Amino acid sequence: MKEKTYKESDLATLAEKVISLLSLKIKENKATVLFLDGNLGAGKTTFTKKLAEFLGVKESITSPTFTIMHKYKTRTGEWDNIFHIDAYRLNSKEELGILNISEDLKNKKNLFIFEWPSNISGEIVPDLEIKLSHHTKEEERKISF
Repeated sequence: MKEKTYKESDLATLAEKVISLLSLKIKENKATVLFLDGNLGAGKTTFTKKLAEFLGVKESITSPTFTIMHKYKTRTGEWDNIFHIDAYRLNSKEELGILNISEDLKNKKNLFIFEWPSNISGEIVPDLEIKLSHHTKEEERKISF
């Protein structure tokens, strides 16, 4: 696992690297799954925004904390859709089932990004997991993957 400190201005470059890694993990009949793990304010949604921008998403990327899931249409890259899920308020397989994503998880043209993946551990297996944490400087984050 690599670990490095990033400023927000560096995240676009990191997003490009992560997209390249994820594109190598595309499988038939399975969506690509990215887990973003980190405490409140660690930069999970900010990083998701950079990933989405790199894939040509035009909509404003916001945290799905209250809606639990946002779906975005991509305009470039390997995937047609990004499903951005904040699992912070999910506590069980049944609650994950309410999102009705089982068919979407079988489509290789979908990219799923889960924040707070520990709340759904064992239910979905990631293709890549990234850990974000605060650093000693306010504007920097430590990112491991």
